[in-house]
Amino acid sequence: MNLTRREFSAGFLSALLYGALRADDALPFNLNVRTVKLSLGVPTPFSFIHFSDTHLTEATAAELAALGAEQRAFHEKRVKIMKRNARAFAAVVSRVRETKAFAVNTGDLLDYVSEGGLSSVAAQQGLDILTTPGNHEVTALDPAKKPKKKAMFAELGAHIEKAYGCKLPVEARTVKGVKFVAFDNAGVSRYRMAEALEALKREFAEGLPTVLCCHFPLYSPELLAYERKGNKTKPAAAWMMIGEEVEGVAPKAETKAILDFLKAQKNLKAVLAGHLHGFWQGTFNGTVPMVVAPANYAGNALKIEIS
Repeated sequence: MNLTRREFSAGFLSALLYGALRADDALPFNLNVRTVKLSLGVPTPFSFIHFSDTHLTEATAAELAALGAEQRAFHEKRVKIMKRNARAFAAVVSRVRETKAFAVNTGDLLDYVSEGGLSSVAAQQGLDILTTPGNHEVTALDPAKKPKKKAMFAELGAHIEKAYGCKLPVEARTVKGVKFVAFDNAGVSRYRMAEALEALKREFAEGLPTVLCCHFPLYSPELLAYERKGNKTKPAAAWMMIGEEVEGVAPKAETKAILDFLKAQKNLKAVLAGHLHGFWQGTFNGTVPMVVAPANYAGNALKIEIS
């Protein structure tokens, strides 16, 4: 799907504002938008954008100057891999701004946390984008600053909430009678899982048809089989949120409690996730549609049509 001249111009100006332009960013950019239809039985059909895994690699000059040779080489490698990320993010932001549409972002907006990175996401502030962080929001440009203690995770969570305009560990929004619940299951809120479960219980208790939005896909046998084919370095179960022992990977008690709770919710109508960088569509718990968005850094986004 091609951007209009107006969309491209707005996206280009947004990228300029957060300092993310690189040598090829002035070239025309096509956002690849795949349409996914979900039948939830709602009286008023609507659509929205779902994107994930943008992996913005921005850093301030001071942050880059402080890196050692090995760290700088790693940063440059990630910038090369994610070279389209800034334009892809700008294109999504432009589309949401132009259409005044609702959107869902399921994590890894940043490739690693840095001052430059947190500043670069300001383009989505003020827009109707329900956002939850991913596992890369737990990484840091400088490995020495990666959070290791509970207090550090609390500080990181506060920075993410301020920069992203989100609420952790759970945030909900109702759109045309459908409740969208963003749940941080990827690490920033790792010390708040008991709190997250109580928040999820409150949101589901309202009884509205609910779409869960999270970074890690939820375990399903069909997703496990899919991941086994392409994953050669880790147990396939390591790429999803599990509630039972799978391939020798055991869940934490708090994670199991959350998965058990979700399986019992009759008003859970769909799950939106990211993390895998490729498109996948299947089910959670055998019947609940689950959709994984392809990587936004590669120029992808989904248009979800709800009926």
